[in-house]
Amino acid sequence: MTLTIFTQRELLEIRRDMRLEQPSDFWRRTFFGGAPHYSQNMEIQFGKITGTRAMAPFAQPTHMGKPIVKERGAALESFMPGYIKLLDAVRPEDATTLTPEEILTGNQLDMQTRFDLRTAEVANQHVMAIERTWDWMCARAVIDGAVTVKYDQEQGMPNPEVTITFGRDANLTVGYGAGNDWSAASADILGDLSDWIALGRKAQFGGTYNRMIVGSDVAPLFTKNTGVLDLLKTDVRGGEGTTFTRGMFMGADPNNPNAPSYIGTLAGNGVTLEVWTYSDHQLDNAGNKVEMLNPKDIAMFAPGVDGLMAFGAIYDVQTIGGNVRTDIFQKQYEEQNPSQINMLTQSAPLPIMRYPNRTFKATVLN
Repeated sequence: MTLTIFTQRELLEIRRDMRLEQPSDFWRRTFFGGAPHYSQNMEIQFGKITGTRAMAPFAQPTHMGKPIVKERGAALESFMPGYIKLLDAVRPEDATTLTPEEILTGNQLDMQTRFDLRTAEVANQHVMAIERTWDWMCARAVIDGAVTVKYDQEQGMPNPEVTITFGRDANLTVGYGAGNDWSAASADILGDLSDWIALGRKAQFGGTYNRMIVGSDVAPLFTKNTGVLDLLKTDVRGGEGTTFTRGMFMGADPNNPNAPSYIGTLAGNGVTLEVWTYSDHQLDNAGNKVEMLNPKDIAMFAPGVDGLMAFGAIYDVQTIGGNVRTDIFQKQYEEQNPSQINMLTQSAPLPIMRYPNRTFKATVLN
């Protein structure tokens, strides 16, 4: 028997799971793709103008015209973004440690190069962590219609917690009670979806949901549900356009968990609803796994969600010179005792849902 001896590079690659390195930016990339807004104040303000369904009245051609223009109601809403401050040090002793590149290549680096590489590594980790927080906030805004910002403790003070809601209609967030969910094959999935789509159409600034993303526990239920299976029968009219792949259910792509996987389409009278499944997670400050989409939830979306990524002002004396309008602000400063270079990274993000009633969430499994 011949033993395989791995090289140092191969061993290092085995230890790193590159799937965990991929960004979880699906929600931000899909629903917040427009140009970001930068505020010069701590608060972010945006307005909402109500729509009208007023009809034009009739009048005799010899009579005076009828005035119909009225002041349309407008609301100015103000939100305080979450604030992020990351602080890590790069110390002289960091330049004495061999880097992975030196171990792999055998080429020794000088102290300054090691120090610079360590500085770049810290800066990159800060940016990656902040962008993952953006992604988490975007997911919450789209799925839940609200974002909760929970601040870390500071000098023993309790953690303040602030929930920012975007005014989604309360009927567009649904939760089943005990003993009443989609787990049974006889559950009226199609009836529920029809009712919920109708609610989205009626809601102010709503729309017709045409895409549904379901949690990993929900996805296998569609090909077991009697109502869906009836639509898939080729000898019965009325199910044309409904397609689902039956057989082994593989779920999301294990090599790219950030990308939803298409599993089928539900078609009906004037409605086509694409069904996708999605599974991805982040790690909180304690290292606990938190799901981007609850495996027991579904979320639906209508065209034109049109989210906006906004950023509040960075309050730092070095930004007064004109760098205030930015998404991430990084700076370094030297500390004499202990001798080190501090890397400070700040961001004040807030994803804003301009049309929250074009989104929907239901918890369909207990």
